[in-house]
Amino acid sequence: MSVLAVLVFALQLALGFHCLKSGRGNTWLSIIMFVPVVGSILYIFTQLIPDLKQDPKAREAARKVSEQAQNWTDPQKHLRERLENLAVTDSDANRLALARECMEAQLWQPAEELLKEVLEGPSANDPHLLLLLAECLYAQERYAPARVQLEDLIAANPDFRSADGHLLYAKTLEALNDSGVNEEYEALLLSYPGEEARVRYALYLQHQGDLARAESLFVETVGRVRKAPRHYRKAQLQWVNIAERELQKYRPGD
Repeated sequence: MSVLAVLVFALQLALGFHCLKSGRGNTWLSIIMFVPVVGSILYIFTQLIPDLKQDPKAREAARKVSEQAQNWTDPQKHLRERLENLAVTDSDANRLALARECMEAQLWQPAEELLKEVLEGPSANDPHLLLLLAECLYAQERYAPARVQLEDLIAANPDFRSADGHLLYAKTLEALNDSGVNEEYEALLLSYPGEEARVRYALYLQHQGDLARAESLFVETVGRVRKAPRHYRKAQLQWVNIAERELQKYRPGD
């Protein structure tokens, strides 16, 4: 028996059960069982669907399915709705939580606006919030304001240390073609807890024509990851893959 035949038979059984349970009698049951496809279609459109429309539970289930489908096709819909309704539950904590969700969804502009509103209050110099705002600016390719934001952060919080913040500053200087980028990346080679800074610096040097130094950094990344524990290898997979890919350009025969 083919899969299609099995599915048709299963549908007939389900509709037949519904027919008997709803007290529709033998006429519809005979149509379903002895005119397999056409009978089932007729029963669905003339009997089953009207029943579902009148059933409150069925309507609620259909509504939930519809909402879920909208979430699949428009995953940012709920965030936009929360932004529109923020005034109802207006607080810095809610704004910050929503800003983080917007950043995860790559809705950088509303995240920026929310963070700026939070920073207008008592948290004006909070380094973590200032760093989030700099990330939003960088993600929007507004590199000059991102640099100013990061420099203001350090000026207001001279003792603040963040490896990710330092890397963001180096990336910003790179995007601005600033001569200080080498110094920042060299410092990150000694302090950044992962391979991203090393690989990004190697890519930058490669672009600048310093192929020997770039190759040495790619080799260092591959060697470090191969010797590292499994959890580190897994966490750095993206960057070691880039390093290995770039090394193929230097050693095409390997």
